[in-house]
Amino acid sequence: MGQRVAVASSDGEQIDLHFGQAYQFYIYDLDDSGYSLVEVRKAAGLLTHNADEIARKTAVLQDCDALFAAKIGLGAIKQLAGQKIRIFETPFAMKAVLSKVVEKNILGGKG
Repeated sequence: MGQRVAVASSDGEQIDLHFGQAYQFYIYDLDDSGYSLVEVRKAAGLLTHNADEIARKTAVLQDCDALFAAKIGLGAIKQLAGQKIRIFETPFAMKAVLSKVVEKNILGGKG
């Protein structure tokens, strides 16, 4: 499998932050055996929907294959899609979501 994902969470338990408001992302590596926390990355919240500001925020996730957030706006969706980052709106418990992603191989394997 071998994927890296970012999770917008205020507490490391719930996927509870809107992408634009997220001040941190939990970065996980996923493989066939499960998932492991790599780091927590800090990020500035978006003050506007300016494309340059969104680009600065999405740059924090440049090595990620997917993003899990409670919500995300259209401008950020377009920016992340351009970076080939898959987007999931999943306002649920982080462990449950990551476990399901691994179990069902939702992201698919890297070729």
